[in-house]
Amino acid sequence: MIDRIRLRGAVSGLAVLASTAPAPVAALDARRTDDILVIAERQTRTIEAAPNSHASVTAAEIATTINAVNVEDTLKYLPSLVVRKRHIGDTQAPLATRTSGLGSSARSLIYADGALLSALIGNNNTSASPRWGMVSPEEIARIDVLYGPFSAAYAGNSIGAVVNITTRLPDRLEGTLSAGTSLQTFDLYGVKATLPARQIAATLGDRFGRLSLFGSRPNRSPNVAAICRAG
Repeated sequence: MIDRIRLRGAVSGLAVLASTAPAPVAALDARRTDDILVIAERQTRTIEAAPNSHASVTAAEIATTINAVNVEDTLKYLPSLVVRKRHIGDTQAPLATRTSGLGSSARSLIYADGALLSALIGNNNTSASPRWGMVSPEEIARIDVLYGPFSAAYAGNSIGAVVNITTRLPDRLEGTLSAGTSLQTFDLYGVKATLPARQIAATLGDRFGRLSLFGSRPNRSPNVAAICRAG
């Protein structure tokens, strides 16, 4: 008797659920409203309007005030920034700020025309250093730096600073060829060493009507070679 009452209750519950089922999809489609179009005025803001502390350097300032062998050299006179470039041709030059040290390469972001140059594969001052060689000093139009900590427009790695490099395209045929080298000797504590470093770079660009082309080829010595022998 109890089992029959339970069965009748279950059947009644199913009937109630069936009576309260949602309306067919066709009825919902009939009640759909028209598309809503939102129109807003586009605003263009410069770096000077940013709420963060910021600094900039232009191509004209780089050409007249900075001996820029590499792109990282263009930042050395900006406030509260340190780029650890140990020698000519160094490929491991991390960026340090007031809120991040030389061993925290992932705490700053470096972009070139929106492309990330920071190597976020690690957080150190060796293999995770920014890929500065992707840009040459000759193709820079301006560099804008937004100081941290953090920025609403960028990822959490912006705790140190965000460096935005804007490049330019040539208006006519142009090309450069540069070479640099250094040599240091060490003779102390029973160790003698010769430490050379080098860098060779070339750029070439031209404009053909509405088409502009620019290419660069840096050749750096990633690590200083050492020839040592016991004294």
